[in-house]
Amino acid sequence: MIKFLYDILLKKKMLSFAAASFFASVCFSSAVNASDYYVNNAVSVSGDGSLTSPFKTIQEGIDALVPGDILHIRGDSTGQIYNESISFSVSGNASQAVTMRGYENEKVILTGTSGSRFNIREDYWVIENLIIDQANIAADAVRVNGNNITFRNLEIRNGRREGIAIQVASFITIEDSYIHDFMWIDSGTRIDAHCILIETDRSPDITDIKILRNTIERCSGDGIQIFGTTGQDISEYAKNVEIIGNTFIDGTVAQSNLTENALDFKAGDTVLVKDNTMRGYTNSKTVVVQKGCRNITFTGNIISDGDR
Repeated sequence: MIKFLYDILLKKKMLSFAAASFFASVCFSSAVNASDYYVNNAVSVSGDGSLTSPFKTIQEGIDALVPGDILHIRGDSTGQIYNESISFSVSGNASQAVTMRGYENEKVILTGTSGSRFNIREDYWVIENLIIDQANIAADAVRVNGNNITFRNLEIRNGRREGIAIQVASFITIEDSYIHDFMWIDSGTRIDAHCILIETDRSPDITDIKILRNTIERCSGDGIQIFGTTGQDISEYAKNVEIIGNTFIDGTVAQSNLTENALDFKAGDTVLVKDNTMRGYTNSKTVVVQKGCRNITFTGNIISDGDR
Protein backbone atom coordinates (compact mmCIF):
# COMPACT_ATOMS: atom_id res chain seq x y z
CA MET A 1 0.00 0.00 0.00
CA ILE A 2 2.80 2.43 0.87
CA LYS A 3 4.60 1.61 -2.40
CA PHE A 4 1.38 2.10 -4.35
CA LEU A 5 0.79 5.57 -2.91
CA TYR A 6 4.43 6.44 -3.42
CA ASP A 7 4.29 5.49 -7.13
CA ILE A 8 1.05 7.41 -7.69
CA LEU A 9 2.42 10.55 -6.12
CA LEU A 10 5.52 10.40 -8.30
CA LYS A 11 3.56 9.82 -11.52
CA LYS A 12 1.31 12.79 -10.87
CA LYS A 13 4.30 14.90 -9.90
CA MET A 14 2.54 15.92 -6.73
CA LEU A 15 5.81 15.53 -4.84
CA SER A 16 9.37 16.15 -5.79
CA PHE A 17 11.63 13.12 -5.71
CA ALA A 18 13.12 14.31 -2.41
CA ALA A 19 9.72 14.89 -0.82
CA ALA A 20 8.41 11.54 -2.02
CA SER A 21 11.48 9.79 -0.65
CA PHE A 22 10.96 11.48 2.70
CA PHE A 23 7.31 10.39 2.73
CA ALA A 24 8.25 6.78 2.01
CA SER A 25 11.07 6.70 4.52
CA VAL A 26 8.84 8.04 7.29
CA CYS A 27 6.12 5.49 6.54
CA PHE A 28 8.53 2.57 6.36
CA SER A 29 10.49 3.57 9.45
CA SER A 30 7.25 3.92 11.42
CA ALA A 31 6.34 0.34 10.57
CA VAL A 32 9.83 -1.09 10.99
CA ASN A 33 10.62 0.58 14.30
CA ALA A 34 7.91 -1.29 16.23
CA SER A 35 9.60 -4.20 18.02
CA ASP A 36 8.73 -7.23 20.11
CA TYR A 37 10.61 -7.72 23.37
CA TYR A 38 10.50 -10.63 25.81
CA VAL A 39 10.89 -11.11 29.57
CA ASN A 40 11.49 -14.37 31.42
CA ASN A 41 12.62 -14.28 35.05
CA ALA A 42 13.47 -17.99 34.87
CA VAL A 43 16.69 -17.16 32.99
CA SER A 44 19.88 -16.86 35.01
CA VAL A 45 21.21 -13.74 33.26
CA SER A 46 19.33 -10.88 31.63
CA GLY A 47 19.74 -10.68 27.87
CA ASP A 48 18.94 -8.27 25.07
CA GLY A 49 15.17 -8.76 25.20
CA SER A 50 14.92 -11.14 22.26
CA LEU A 51 12.89 -14.33 22.39
CA THR A 52 16.03 -16.44 22.79
CA SER A 53 17.78 -14.00 25.18
CA PRO A 54 15.01 -12.31 27.18
CA PHE A 55 15.21 -9.64 29.85
CA LYS A 56 15.04 -11.02 33.39
CA THR A 57 12.66 -8.39 34.84
CA ILE A 58 9.54 -6.71 33.57
CA GLN A 59 11.00 -3.33 34.51
CA GLU A 60 13.96 -3.86 32.16
CA GLY A 61 11.52 -4.58 29.39
CA ILE A 62 9.34 -1.56 30.14
CA ASP A 63 12.40 0.70 30.07
CA ALA A 64 13.34 -0.50 26.57
CA LEU A 65 10.00 0.28 24.92
CA VAL A 66 9.04 3.00 22.45
CA PRO A 67 5.63 3.63 20.81
CA GLY A 68 4.43 0.61 18.87
CA ASP A 69 6.49 -1.90 20.83
CA ILE A 70 5.08 -5.02 22.50
CA LEU A 71 6.54 -6.52 25.67
CA HIS A 72 5.76 -10.25 26.00
CA ILE A 73 6.10 -11.69 29.49
CA ARG A 74 6.83 -15.41 29.56
CA GLY A 75 4.93 -17.62 31.98
CA ASP A 76 4.05 -21.27 32.46
CA SER A 77 1.00 -23.49 32.81
CA THR A 78 0.37 -22.77 36.50
CA GLY A 79 1.45 -19.13 36.86
CA GLN A 80 5.04 -17.91 36.74
CA ILE A 81 5.51 -15.34 39.51
CA TYR A 82 7.06 -11.90 39.00
CA ASN A 83 7.53 -10.03 42.26
CA GLU A 84 7.74 -6.44 41.01
CA SER A 85 6.23 -2.97 41.24
CA ILE A 86 6.29 -1.49 37.74
CA SER A 87 7.19 2.08 36.77
CA PHE A 88 6.22 3.16 33.27
CA SER A 89 8.62 5.39 31.37
CA VAL A 90 7.12 6.06 27.94
CA SER A 91 3.77 6.94 26.35
CA GLY A 92 2.43 5.65 23.09
CA ASN A 93 0.48 7.83 20.68
CA ALA A 94 -2.80 7.74 18.79
CA SER A 95 -1.37 5.59 15.98
CA GLN A 96 1.00 3.41 18.02
CA ALA A 97 0.13 2.24 21.51
CA VAL A 98 2.63 0.50 23.76
CA THR A 99 1.64 -3.01 24.86
CA MET A 100 2.52 -5.19 27.86
CA ARG A 101 1.07 -8.69 27.76
CA GLY A 102 1.41 -12.20 29.02
CA TYR A 103 2.90 -14.41 26.33
CA GLU A 104 0.39 -16.41 24.29
CA ASN A 105 -1.35 -19.02 26.49
CA GLU A 106 1.17 -18.89 29.35
CA LYS A 107 0.10 -17.73 32.82
CA VAL A 108 1.92 -14.79 34.38
CA ILE A 109 1.36 -13.60 37.98
CA LEU A 110 2.51 -10.10 38.89
CA THR A 111 2.65 -9.73 42.68
CA GLY A 112 4.65 -8.03 45.43
CA THR A 113 5.14 -7.47 49.13
CA SER A 114 4.14 -3.79 49.40
CA GLY A 115 2.54 -0.93 47.49
CA SER A 116 0.64 -0.99 44.21
CA ARG A 117 1.70 -3.21 41.35
CA PHE A 118 1.77 -0.10 39.19
CA ASN A 119 0.54 3.46 38.85
CA ILE A 120 0.35 4.19 35.14
CA ARG A 121 0.74 7.90 34.40
CA GLU A 122 1.56 7.51 30.72
CA ASP A 123 -0.83 7.51 27.74
CA TYR A 124 -1.80 5.04 25.01
CA TRP A 125 -1.07 1.70 26.62
CA VAL A 126 -2.60 -1.76 26.28
CA ILE A 127 -2.14 -4.13 29.24
CA GLU A 128 -3.48 -7.64 28.76
CA ASN A 129 -3.33 -11.34 29.60
CA LEU A 130 -1.90 -11.01 33.12
CA ILE A 131 -2.83 -12.11 36.64
CA ILE A 132 -2.29 -9.26 39.10
CA ASP A 133 -2.29 -10.63 42.65
CA GLN A 134 -2.18 -7.97 45.34
CA ALA A 135 -1.41 -10.59 48.02
CA ASN A 136 -3.63 -8.94 50.66
CA ILE A 137 -1.53 -5.75 50.63
CA ALA A 138 -3.18 -2.59 51.99
CA ALA A 139 -2.67 -0.60 48.76
CA ASP A 140 -4.56 -0.24 45.47
CA ALA A 141 -3.56 -2.96 43.02
CA VAL A 142 -3.63 -0.68 39.95
CA ARG A 143 -3.77 3.11 39.83
CA VAL A 144 -4.61 4.88 36.58
CA ASN A 145 -3.39 8.43 35.99
CA GLY A 146 -3.01 8.44 32.22
CA ASN A 147 -5.22 8.61 29.16
CA ASN A 148 -6.22 6.21 26.39
CA ILE A 149 -5.38 3.02 28.28
CA THR A 150 -6.94 -0.42 27.72
CA PHE A 151 -6.92 -3.21 30.30
CA ARG A 152 -7.94 -6.50 28.72
CA ASN A 153 -8.21 -10.13 29.78
CA LEU A 154 -6.76 -9.60 33.25
CA GLU A 155 -7.39 -11.27 36.57
CA ILE A 156 -6.95 -8.73 39.38
CA ARG A 157 -7.35 -10.20 42.84
CA ASN A 158 -6.69 -10.37 46.57
CA GLY A 159 -6.25 -6.88 48.00
CA ARG A 160 -7.35 -4.70 50.89
CA ARG A 161 -7.87 -1.46 48.95
CA GLU A 162 -9.11 -0.86 45.40
CA GLY A 163 -8.65 -3.28 42.52
CA ILE A 164 -8.44 -0.51 39.90
CA ALA A 165 -8.46 3.15 41.01
CA ILE A 166 -9.13 5.56 38.13
CA GLN A 167 -7.81 8.89 39.38
CA VAL A 168 -6.63 11.53 36.88
CA ALA A 169 -7.56 9.78 33.66
CA SER A 170 -9.80 9.65 30.60
CA PHE A 171 -10.56 7.28 27.74
CA ILE A 172 -10.02 4.18 29.86
CA THR A 173 -11.33 0.74 28.85
CA ILE A 174 -11.52 -2.26 31.19
CA GLU A 175 -12.77 -5.34 29.36
CA ASP A 176 -13.07 -9.12 29.58
CA SER A 177 -11.43 -9.31 32.99
CA TYR A 178 -12.10 -10.94 36.38
CA ILE A 179 -11.72 -8.56 39.34
CA HIS A 180 -12.35 -10.12 42.73
CA ASP A 181 -11.61 -10.47 46.41
CA PHE A 182 -10.82 -6.92 47.40
CA MET A 183 -11.86 -7.26 51.03
CA TRP A 184 -10.85 -4.85 53.79
CA ILE A 185 -12.02 -6.30 57.08
CA ASP A 186 -10.66 -4.79 60.30
CA SER A 187 -11.44 -6.71 63.51
CA GLY A 188 -14.56 -8.11 61.90
CA THR A 189 -15.76 -4.71 60.62
CA ARG A 190 -16.23 -4.11 56.91
CA ILE A 191 -14.37 -1.12 55.41
CA ASP A 192 -14.78 -0.03 51.78
CA ALA A 193 -12.49 -1.65 49.23
CA HIS A 194 -13.91 -1.35 45.73
CA CYS A 195 -13.19 -3.55 42.75
CA ILE A 196 -13.25 -0.45 40.51
CA LEU A 197 -13.24 3.10 41.87
CA ILE A 198 -13.61 6.23 39.72
CA GLU A 199 -12.31 9.08 41.88
CA THR A 200 -13.85 12.31 40.62
CA ASP A 201 -12.55 14.21 43.66
CA ARG A 202 -9.05 13.89 42.17
CA SER A 203 -9.87 15.28 38.72
CA PRO A 204 -12.73 17.35 37.23
CA ASP A 205 -12.07 15.85 33.79
CA ILE A 206 -12.65 12.10 34.06
CA THR A 207 -14.48 11.11 30.88
CA ASP A 208 -15.11 8.23 28.50
CA ILE A 209 -14.72 5.25 30.79
CA LYS A 210 -15.80 1.89 29.35
CA ILE A 211 -16.24 -1.14 31.63
CA LEU A 212 -17.23 -4.06 29.41
CA ARG A 213 -17.90 -7.79 29.90
CA ASN A 214 -16.05 -8.21 33.18
CA THR A 215 -16.89 -10.40 36.16
CA ILE A 216 -16.71 -8.46 39.43
CA GLU A 217 -17.04 -10.39 42.68
CA ARG A 218 -16.42 -10.10 46.43
CA CYS A 219 -15.59 -6.46 47.21
CA SER A 220 -16.04 -5.13 50.74
CA GLY A 221 -16.99 -1.81 49.14
CA ASP A 222 -18.82 -1.67 45.80
CA GLY A 223 -18.27 -3.51 42.56
CA ILE A 224 -18.00 -0.12 40.85
CA GLN A 225 -18.20 3.20 42.63
CA ILE A 226 -18.15 6.63 41.00
CA PHE A 227 -16.97 8.63 43.98
CA GLY A 228 -17.81 12.26 44.61
CA THR A 229 -17.91 14.59 47.57
CA THR A 230 -20.91 16.39 49.03
CA GLY A 231 -21.24 19.82 47.40
CA GLN A 232 -19.04 18.92 44.42
CA ASP A 233 -20.11 20.79 41.28
CA ILE A 234 -21.85 18.61 38.73
CA SER A 235 -19.46 19.90 36.04
CA GLU A 236 -16.77 17.87 37.82
CA TYR A 237 -18.68 14.57 37.71
CA ALA A 238 -17.41 11.65 35.62
CA LYS A 239 -18.86 11.88 32.13
CA ASN A 240 -19.68 9.33 29.45
CA VAL A 241 -19.30 6.17 31.51
CA GLU A 242 -20.45 2.89 29.94
CA ILE A 243 -20.97 -0.21 32.08
CA ILE A 244 -22.07 -2.93 29.66
CA GLY A 245 -22.32 -6.69 29.74
CA ASN A 246 -20.70 -7.27 33.12
CA THR A 247 -21.56 -9.82 35.82
CA PHE A 248 -21.59 -8.60 39.43
CA ILE A 249 -21.71 -11.24 42.17
CA ASP A 250 -21.69 -10.64 45.90
CA GLY A 251 -19.92 -13.94 46.36
CA THR A 252 -19.76 -13.93 50.18
CA VAL A 253 -21.81 -15.89 52.70
CA ALA A 254 -25.36 -14.51 52.94
CA GLN A 255 -25.93 -12.00 55.76
CA SER A 256 -22.23 -11.84 56.56
CA ASN A 257 -22.30 -8.02 56.20
CA LEU A 258 -18.96 -8.08 54.43
CA THR A 259 -20.06 -6.44 51.16
CA GLU A 260 -22.03 -3.42 49.99
CA ASN A 261 -23.41 -2.65 46.50
CA ALA A 262 -22.85 -3.77 42.94
CA LEU A 263 -22.99 -0.13 41.77
CA ASP A 264 -22.80 3.13 43.73
CA PHE A 265 -22.93 6.38 41.76
CA LYS A 266 -22.14 9.53 43.72
CA ALA A 267 -20.82 11.68 40.85
CA GLY A 268 -21.94 10.50 37.42
CA ASP A 269 -23.18 12.58 34.49
CA THR A 270 -24.26 10.53 31.46
CA VAL A 271 -23.83 6.91 32.51
CA LEU A 272 -25.14 3.92 30.55
CA VAL A 273 -25.74 0.69 32.51
CA LYS A 274 -26.74 -1.95 29.98
CA ASP A 275 -27.12 -5.74 29.81
CA ASN A 276 -25.42 -6.47 33.13
CA THR A 277 -26.27 -9.24 35.60
CA MET A 278 -26.19 -8.36 39.31
CA ARG A 279 -27.00 -10.99 41.89
CA GLY A 280 -26.71 -11.89 45.54
CA TYR A 281 -26.30 -8.48 47.20
CA THR A 282 -28.12 -9.61 50.33
CA ASN A 283 -26.42 -7.15 52.69
CA SER A 284 -27.54 -3.91 51.05
CA LYS A 285 -29.04 -2.31 47.96
CA THR A 286 -27.84 -3.69 44.64
CA VAL A 287 -27.67 -0.23 43.02
CA VAL A 288 -27.38 3.23 44.58
CA VAL A 289 -27.67 6.55 42.68
CA GLN A 290 -27.24 9.69 44.77
CA LYS A 291 -25.75 13.20 45.21
CA GLY A 292 -27.26 14.79 42.11
CA CYS A 293 -26.16 12.31 39.46
CA ARG A 294 -27.93 12.91 36.16
CA ASN A 295 -28.51 11.31 32.75
CA ILE A 296 -28.26 7.78 34.12
CA THR A 297 -29.73 5.10 31.83
CA PHE A 298 -30.45 1.52 32.93
CA THR A 299 -31.57 -0.92 30.25
CA GLY A 300 -31.57 -4.68 29.80
CA ASN A 301 -30.08 -5.52 33.19
CA ILE A 302 -30.97 -8.60 35.27
CA ILE A 303 -30.98 -7.90 39.03
CA SER A 304 -31.80 -10.66 41.50
CA ASP A 305 -31.45 -11.83 45.10
CA GLY A 306 -30.59 -8.44 46.59
CA ASP A 307 -31.64 -7.13 49.98
CA ARG A 308 -33.56 -4.18 48.45
